[in-house]
Amino acid sequence: MQRIYKNTIIGFGLFIFAFTGKLVAQNAPSNVTRPSVSQVFSPGSYQAGQINFIRTWEIKYPTADINAVKSTSRSVAEVFRTTEYLDGLGRTIQTVTKQTSPSGKDIVRITHYDSVGREQYSFAPYVPKNGNNNDGFFKSDAFAAQRQFYQDISLNPGVAGESTFYGQTEYEKSMLNRQNRLYSPGDSWAKFGGNHPTISTYAVNVVSDSVRLWTIGSAVTPTSTGFYPARTLKKMIVTDPNGRQVVEYKDMDDLLVLRKVQVTSNPGNAHTGWACTYYVYDALRNLRFVIQPRGVEIIRSNWSLTSSVITEQCFIYRYNARKQIIVEKIPGADSIEYVYNKHDKIALWRDGNLKETGRWKVFRYDGQGREILKALLTFNYTRAQWEEHFRVYPYSDTSAIPVGTDGNLFPLVYTYYDDYNFQGKSNYDPTDIGKVLAGSNPYAEVLPTSPSTNTRGLKTGERIRVELLDVWLTTTFYYDKKDRATQVIKDNIARKNYHKYAI
Repeated sequence: MQRIYKNTIIGFGLFIFAFTGKLVAQNAPSNVTRPSVSQVFSPGSYQAGQINFIRTWEIKYPTADINAVKSTSRSVAEVFRTTEYLDGLGRTIQTVTKQTSPSGKDIVRITHYDSVGREQYSFAPYVPKNGNNNDGFFKSDAFAAQRQFYQDISLNPGVAGESTFYGQTEYEKSMLNRQNRLYSPGDSWAKFGGNHPTISTYAVNVVSDSVRLWTIGSAVTPTSTGFYPARTLKKMIVTDPNGRQVVEYKDMDDLLVLRKVQVTSNPGNAHTGWACTYYVYDALRNLRFVIQPRGVEIIRSNWSLTSSVITEQCFIYRYNARKQIIVEKIPGADSIEYVYNKHDKIALWRDGNLKETGRWKVFRYDGQGREILKALLTFNYTRAQWEEHFRVYPYSDTSAIPVGTDGNLFPLVYTYYDDYNFQGKSNYDPTDIGKVLAGSNPYAEVLPTSPSTNTRGLKTGERIRVELLDVWLTTTFYYDKKDRATQVIKDNIARKNYHKYAI
């Protein structure tokens, strides 16, 4: 059975029975001896006579002939063929992309599962050196071939002497199947080599963790008067191969409340020796405050947020009834305010710089929700007044914002769709079409001498204002009958046209 989706064919059936890019550099410290590896995981060859597969042809040239696409004579420049081979349980065991390596050979990705169906070993992709190395079919000796590829010094001098070309994952002995240890590829990291894994430990908080409990009600500033009781937070400790730890605490709603990053060799149980970041949520579980590590250091003596700490060390967020961010603030900067229209699109926006000048940035949309105008508006409304304005007045695509104040608008960008009825457009210019070269592409289509008139739904133009010069620069987009942009004509600052072609 096969299916065609645009320029892709997917086939299902049974098949019976190099990315040779070189690793030329090895970023290794000097005067260090590679550890010896006492054991290497090496599965044998596949013995099954029949292997299920799903084959996909991605077509790169114009054709409607399926048999021609599936022909073995097709080059990778014409058809990109990928075959996914499955075991009896429907799990991917091998993926082969035909002749996609620089040398014209296949690229193979192999997967191995343990006795309970987990991907315990992750093998690096390889290019087969021998056998059926460019036919795109199943490789029965894939694991041995992968080792041969990486052990070939002429192909991979950067990994000379290595023997572990896979990563390894160990899972905790529970039904949760959570990752416990992760070993990266390479002898220095391997379990039976250098033994330097990334370790994940799962626990719950204890009293000595001293995780502060922050609350924020109707007040703008959060407060903390105590700690989370023991065993009320999920605790995850990630230890990197160098022994440094990152500890995360999450509540029963799986919201992150504290993240600690180790910064000293012997940190304490609570906050000493850690870079701590606190996350504060409101009753609706919206993130309201983020206190960054420097801020935590400053308030550790009394756990009280001062105005200076809030201004310089905190991220702050406020929401409306629809859980949309209406105010956000980053450390050291003034707040950014948002106002939404009845279609939940941003209608107005301003930062501290615009606030000082009494202006807002306005966004206007057409009936399909497409942005058609960006402008600056000088109008003495607060964010709350704007919100009330959009609640009371009916929504209109063409009305001013606010009604009757178009004279206060300073347009910055106009965007046009569907047709070419806009000021400053450039006409389609076929003069230089013949100068656009196809290069080595034998299937290049000739650029049309006239553009398509079926442009509904397409962006046809854009006018951008250069404020300092008070000059408008217009860009016009023309398309072919397949809705592909074939000519883009731009005004430059000297008011000359710049033509860009696509072939």
